[in-house]
Amino acid sequence: MREEDADLEVIIQVLALMILMGCGLFARKTGMVDASGVKMINKIMVNFAVPALAIVKMQVKADAAMVQSIISMLFLSFAVILLTGIVGALVFHREKKDRRAVFAVMSMFTNCGFMGFPLIVAALGEGALIYGVVYTAAFNFLSWTVGVYLFGGIEAIEPDKIIKNPTLWGVVIGMVLFFTGWRLPSFLGIALNMLADITSPVAMLLVGANLIGLSISHFKDITLLFACVVRLVLLPVLTLVLLRLLHVDEMLVRVLFLVTAMPVAASTPMIASLCGGDEELSSRAVALTTGLCVVTIPLMLLLL
Repeated sequence: MREEDADLEVIIQVLALMILMGCGLFARKTGMVDASGVKMINKIMVNFAVPALAIVKMQVKADAAMVQSIISMLFLSFAVILLTGIVGALVFHREKKDRRAVFAVMSMFTNCGFMGFPLIVAALGEGALIYGVVYTAAFNFLSWTVGVYLFGGIEAIEPDKIIKNPTLWGVVIGMVLFFTGWRLPSFLGIALNMLADITSPVAMLLVGANLIGLSISHFKDITLLFACVVRLVLLPVLTLVLLRLLHVDEMLVRVLFLVTAMPVAASTPMIASLCGGDEELSSRAVALTTGLCVVTIPLMLLLL
């Protein structure tokens, strides 16, 4: 396939995802789905579909090259998340404590699953999704340790939140299957594949439904707007440049770049609420970055 044809295919895939987002927003605006319905669908995704996807995508042949790539991706994921958090903390160090915590967390944690997975498939193909799955292991662990610490201090960290995380367990099971070469019974594999297949379309519908929280008033906070630019543009570009300077494998670079270019993680307001952080500012950050990503993601794709 010519490069021009490949670029056109990516654009078509991204437009299709945006249409799904629009459908989700329309459903929420017209009352087809209310807030409780969105919450229930979200629970199904988090507890069943995403863990199933993690298990399914890890069932590939574990040759030496793939093992090395998976291990590299895991370490790079931790490094990139922590680095972006450090950058965010430094850029916004003059802000008040609660706002500084939000800006640091929004710099670190992106919507790498619900939005990242569909974009990885659209831009890089199904084969690249295994690296996105590995990234979520680092994302989930750091969310419930460093993320919680930034909002509520060391006393807010609860190990059982990490242990009970369904996505993390999905990745762990997937890793075991990957490294051992074991395969699931066919009936279980079929069921998990069915669950995995709903992830991308339903995730984009949920992202669109959550845009209901976007308001004109959100654009009045200039610092928040700048934080959105940092999150959606500056940090992805910084990640891309650094990884290429370090001569990291190009596929890993592209996956890390894409997940870093996603809007703020949808779980951020929930974690802020649990830890006594600024839930309202966190919610605005999620809504605003999600709305703005409709413009920034196509621009970021031009850099691949």
